Amino acid sequence: MKKWKKYLLFVFIMSVILFAPSKQNVRADTANSYDSNMQTQRYDTYVRVGKDGSYTVTESIGVVFLNPRHGIYRNIPLTGISTGKDKKKSYYYTEFKLISNDSDSNLVVDDESSYVAQLRFGDEDKEVDQGTYSFTYKLTPQYQDTKNDLLYYNIFPSEWKNEIPQNSSFSIQFPKETDLKKLKFYYGENGEIKDATKILDLKYDEKKNYVAGVLKQDLDLGEGITCYGNLGSGYFTRTNQIQSRYQIVLYISVAVFILTSLMFVFFGRSKRIKATTTTYQPPYGIDSAIAGYIWKGRLTDKDVLSLIYYWADKGYIKIYELGRDDMELMKLQDLPNNAPEYQKIMFQKLFEENPYGVVLSSLKYKFADTIKKVKSEITKEYSKKIFTRTSKIASVITLVLSAIPLILFNLLDSKYCMHGFLFSFIIFMIIFVRKLLNSYNGFDKYKTKTETEKFTSFLTGDLFLIFMYVIYAYQYGEIVQKGEAYDYTNIFSVILIFSLIEMVYLFFMMRRTKENNAVMNQLMEFHNFMEAADHGEFSNMADTNPENFYHILPYAMAMNEYEEYTKKLDILALQSPDWYESDSTYPGYPDYYDHVDHFYRNMGDGLDRTCTSCLTSSPSDSSSSSGDGGCSGGGCGGGDGGSW
Repeated sequence: MKKWKKYLLFVFIMSVILFAPSKQNVRADTANSYDSNMQTQRYDTYVRVGKDGSYTVTESIGVVFLNPRHGIYRNIPLTGISTGKDKKKSYYYTEFKLISNDSDSNLVVDDESSYVAQLRFGDEDKEVDQGTYSFTYKLTPQYQDTKNDLLYYNIFPSEWKNEIPQNSSFSIQFPKETDLKKLKFYYGENGEIKDATKILDLKYDEKKNYVAGVLKQDLDLGEGITCYGNLGSGYFTRTNQIQSRYQIVLYISVAVFILTSLMFVFFGRSKRIKATTTTYQPPYGIDSAIAGYIWKGRLTDKDVLSLIYYWADKGYIKIYELGRDDMELMKLQDLPNNAPEYQKIMFQKLFEENPYGVVLSSLKYKFADTIKKVKSEITKEYSKKIFTRTSKIASVITLVLSAIPLILFNLLDSKYCMHGFLFSFIIFMIIFVRKLLNSYNGFDKYKTKTETEKFTSFLTGDLFLIFMYVIYAYQYGEIVQKGEAYDYTNIFSVILIFSLIEMVYLFFMMRRTKENNAVMNQLMEFHNFMEAADHGEFSNMADTNPENFYHILPYAMAMNEYEEYTKKLDILALQSPDWYESDSTYPGYPDYYDHVDHFYRNMGDGLDRTCTSCLTSSPSDSSSSSGDGGCSGGGCGGGDGGSW
């Protein structure tokens, strides 16, 4: 992918992450719109409070349909926020269990949403004029703090699609002795705290531990009634399964971290190379393409194209520069029989149409597949020689294990929290896995050509991933602050820290083989020479034998040191090698001696331009497209409903 496309993709993903809202509690048809197809005759609610803080609820709803309808639906929210005396918001998730359907009607329970229990009464093939729907269900709220002893229940839902009529009733049965007079009743729309005792005829029975009430007037559309009370410390014997599940994820994260740390210590990390000497001789027995592959940990088109200079220096071809953007390769002799297979493939393809010579521009759109094939052959032959098999296996295991705690943590959040499965987490995992896969494939970015490439690599790799960590952590902290999620930031922080360390493990997990370590040491010495050799040392070599410089050129190109190396050669004003000829009237170099001074850089630039435009381009590269551009409505229960 071209660089500008990468930048556009980066900007697009960041924009989506920053501006796309988190998934919120989904409730079907929750707007306070009036259902003109029915009229509610009676709405009775009977609540039995359990010792564990659960609510076993029976609702009996009598309706008359003004237009024939199949029946009614009832949506019961399963998440909510309670507010204690200290005004601290406490998030909870409610487990729902349907116990019975006592109405003369079919019942369908929709389990698609984790945040709403969706009940639908009636028959798809039958319409009725009236009905009484009676059903029983159990709600068990799971608070983070098991010491939460609040009663917080919506007796009549505020989102019911009709007025709840006068004489509708409720009762609340408690499991043990309770100070019923401390209970508060509120009514109104969501968020309102109007005193409901003014519209209720309340009856308290201290001996039987229940309170009952009857509506003295209709509840307007959008109004509900909530019962709230602090029942005293230790009233409920709550158990919190949610907390234990988050703790299990923490234990898994610790176990993964210990395991990956052990693999990193025993199977990972290459031996540090400390080349203190320099040499102008590349490693014996490897060509420039292999040198570039081993040095950078990855194979590029330029590594393959450096073979053209490699063959020229060996006497197999001669290069003629044809103006600014073209070259001709003249074959002097065939490759030896013991040449690597990938070299034979590329050499044969170059001179397939003409066994004596080829103009590179004639290969435009014809050679890209050959470059890919050569890269594939090199990778297949040498990838096993670069890193040890045990370190590769350790990398795969670490790759899989390191993602598990984050995934499990977010799956818990997606099940139990209002915000649902964060969109940013999806993008985060894509970038995370891409980063880890790149590490496994050897993208250690040991050396890059320019500072711009280093910055680009950091921008699209490390910085992007770190930015995703920040965005993900920020969004989680934000929803916890709003009271829309359980506050397990301590567990979340440990998982994130371990994940970052495991990412570093993966970055350095691949261990080079002994053979590759020896080659890397020689390449380091060779690199030291190209980068650090001073003018005096170069001059002594030139006086001894100028040919010493020529065989370095293809390796310098593959190891991303061509530009720096040729700057030093320019000072020496060496004649061009016998295997390279250029027109002395080359545009921009009217003076012969000026041309000699800049010969090596011109040669590299010319090969780069010509090969990029001719040998690595495919038909798709030239195509382009254009176009125009604690209040009423809080607590368990509640919800909405209407006819269908």
